[in-house]
Amino acid sequence: MLFAACSPPSKLTREHPKLLNIHWNFGPRYPIGIQLSAVGLVDGILISAGGATRYPKDVVTRYPDVFAGAAQGATSISFALDTRKRGADWTRIPDLPGPKRETGMAVTVGGVLYVFGGFSYSPPYTLRDGYRLRRQGAGWVWEILPLELPWPVCQAGIAAIGSRIYVLGGADFYAEGNGKPDFFTDASRDGHAVGVALLMLDTKDLAAGWRQLAPLPGVSRFDQAFAAVGNRLYTLAGNHRGRNVQPMEYRNVVDAWVYDTAAARWSRLPDAPGTANASAISWRNYVILAGGFRYRETLRFDGARTEVYSAEERKLAAAKKYQAFVERNVFVFDTRRGQWGRSDSLPEQVSQPMTAVEGDRIFLLGGEGGRLWHSDTLQIGTVEETH
Repeated sequence: MLFAACSPPSKLTREHPKLLNIHWNFGPRYPIGIQLSAVGLVDGILISAGGATRYPKDVVTRYPDVFAGAAQGATSISFALDTRKRGADWTRIPDLPGPKRETGMAVTVGGVLYVFGGFSYSPPYTLRDGYRLRRQGAGWVWEILPLELPWPVCQAGIAAIGSRIYVLGGADFYAEGNGKPDFFTDASRDGHAVGVALLMLDTKDLAAGWRQLAPLPGVSRFDQAFAAVGNRLYTLAGNHRGRNVQPMEYRNVVDAWVYDTAAARWSRLPDAPGTANASAISWRNYVILAGGFRYRETLRFDGARTEVYSAEERKLAAAKKYQAFVERNVFVFDTRRGQWGRSDSLPEQVSQPMTAVEGDRIFLLGGEGGRLWHSDTLQIGTVEETH
């Protein structure tokens, strides 16, 4: 059941002109709290596959196999929601094949959902495999793709232009030395510049595999706001953690760039307003950045590091009150004017929700830091230009 919600813009966004109106509602709650599932729309059906949770609700009672005997964690369970049918609810579909994983790397091309890579908390940690989901009569079927990513990568940006899928940046999640596994954007375990790499796969020629394109000239990043508009790719914000900046910690990335796929050239854009872990949705000539998380420092393109927390916020961070840094902001980038603006704030704060768009409706599922730390919320926005 949908119900309306409205929110005033936060102080952070009041300085930006309002470029879009978004009328927010809530859709049916997901069967579990969820983060980093593979999400996409296929013919009006919203798919969510895999992911992880610390808030399983009653799903183990309903589906005892969901966490392979554990009470919570990563899963392969998958659900579908008919977004065009009033009163529809989530229904289970065949599980995502392969290891249980967290991955936001999913995109729809030609009525087929493609899913790549991801990570788990057991070796080899970061994955390279790929799958696709398509309709088969009234049901669904997964297929294993006959190719792998050229190196382990998770939480990269992913977008499609025509038949081509583009993957930008990301991280390799693994244990270095005797340490605990963590994310590295500067280089993968085998030395690839994972956080700036741009890859392309033509779904009409899978045999050709992944092709490397010109790397991003900016700060290496994962959990980024990445989207396609026309024949251009936009990376507008992100998160950095690498050996090249000590001490290693998560930092906001704000240098924004556009890649012209026809000219094979990167160009610099005005810096993003200053948040990490925002999710991007392309709508007409705009890129919408929804939610996010503010880390203690911002890493600039020139290498400068800027402290962004106030004295009070530093106390909250020391007390591990992390929900204080989860955002409800909705920023908008006008790709024609090269201008930053804002839209209506989210009804529920969230970091890195999974996203999809169909027509004038955008869908934000789950993420971190909302009603539950791993949220079961589906936020639905109807978009229109301001006049």
